Amino acid sequence: MTDKWTLFAEILGGVGLFLLGMIVMTDGLKDLAGKLIRVRLMEYTRSPYSGALCGALSTAILQSSSAVTVATVGFVRAGLMTFSHSLGVIFGANIGTTITGWLVLLFGFKLKLGVIAFPLIFSGALLRLFAKTNLAALGLTIAGFGLIFVGITELQQSMSSLRDFFSFEGLSVSTLLQKLTVLGFAILFTLVTQSSSAGVAAALTALYSDLIDFEVAATLVIGMDIGTTVTALMATTGASIAAKRTGYSHVINNLFTGVTALMFVTPFVVAWEYLTAEPIVEHAEIALITFHSAFNLLGIIIVLPFSNVFAKVIERLIRSNQKTNSDQLDDSILNQPSIALDLALDSLRKQMISLLKTTSEILQKDTSMATKLVELQTDIDVSREFIDSIPVENSAQQERLLNMIHTLDHMQRLHERCEELPSQRFSNSLPTELNDWSIKLNEAITTLVSGIEQNQWSTPMKKVTEIYKKLNSEHREFRHNILTRVTNDEFNIVDATNMLDAFRWLVHVAQHIERCANHLSESRALTNG
Repeated sequence: MTDKWTLFAEILGGVGLFLLGMIVMTDGLKDLAGKLIRVRLMEYTRSPYSGALCGALSTAILQSSSAVTVATVGFVRAGLMTFSHSLGVIFGANIGTTITGWLVLLFGFKLKLGVIAFPLIFSGALLRLFAKTNLAALGLTIAGFGLIFVGITELQQSMSSLRDFFSFEGLSVSTLLQKLTVLGFAILFTLVTQSSSAGVAAALTALYSDLIDFEVAATLVIGMDIGTTVTALMATTGASIAAKRTGYSHVINNLFTGVTALMFVTPFVVAWEYLTAEPIVEHAEIALITFHSAFNLLGIIIVLPFSNVFAKVIERLIRSNQKTNSDQLDDSILNQPSIALDLALDSLRKQMISLLKTTSEILQKDTSMATKLVELQTDIDVSREFIDSIPVENSAQQERLLNMIHTLDHMQRLHERCEELPSQRFSNSLPTELNDWSIKLNEAITTLVSGIEQNQWSTPMKKVTEIYKKLNSEHREFRHNILTRVTNDEFNIVDATNMLDAFRWLVHVAQHIERCANHLSESRALTNG
């Protein structure tokens, strides 16, 4: 007969096999889709809703909310994503992590996948050893998937014998102290294993083996979700203010969701038994995963509509000592429209200088400007909100305000062009005339920056306008020339497309710079209005 220490070792081994399977499968999935997911995370996070969807899908694919959360903090830390854009991803990651529970329930308990887990591991290992690139990554994923269910099978077998050594009848969450004790254990388990998925699987297995009741299992699952926040906090060590805000947002959101979920455990049981007309114990494991998914979904539904407010609260709690071009915009002076307009104009002037310098660096093929672009986007967002709140008192102020709004619009468009990192298209194989235009536009930008800094706008603005008009007028001729050279086999179609895209990019950049300068100059001319 198995003694209790052997049984304890078997339980640890089951958890270990599950963790190993998760690590191996996650590594395989990262090799298969990690790069694509990183790109999509940065591309599709322009709103809290798209960010939440992207975060949920990324976590569901990678099977690790911690991986997505840490990656998001890393993107913010590196300046590839703004703090406000990261919030949706952080919120959505909690939904994606519930997929693990459904996989365990469906394949581990219902389909008994543990029976064929060893052949899966063997076939996956063969692919990993003898295949290359994507097939090797697929093999790693399959092997990890098999290991997960070997671990689940081991957990089931060992936990079914656990009742012979320990009595779980007294385990309850009927009092606050008992709830806090169970929560603390769940958080500690997640800290040790660094995986809420392992904790959810263990809780699900214990529930399936009738060792604990639904309320205890639900409290454990809530604690697992709270425990994941420590990983995000660790990722913020020595990070930027924006990255710290992202990590702390994950903590606050999970704490809020967890506290809310604790309040709804009993109402959920009542609702479940009413809707199914059966005691919850009949399908406790299905109810647990449904509850896990439901309270995370509820947390998103509650928080997402107020993500902007949430972001402002976090920004107030975690203040930055770093001065930006929009720091001078203080809401307390909005009751003095004339002063507010002056400050907004000065802020836009500084932002435009920074944006022009960034554009110039990109034209010189410097692709390391991502951090500066994120800071500039924050400045633009702050300025937009501030300018939108200025209560103008007369037509002159209204005209100034209108020009500032136009300036902001073209600054945003120019910023978006810079985010495209078009310098990747400017290779040494491009025709001389394209590089010549790039150099001319860069010279015009440099002259304009100098003019704005010295408040001598006239001559530099004329030069920018001239470059834009020439680029725009020669666009059709350049296109015809490039396509003709394709027919002469001087370029292939892919290179030609890149050249045409690069030329169009130059035209658009010149246009937005010219409009920005004109509108900002017009607003400056009306300063005494």
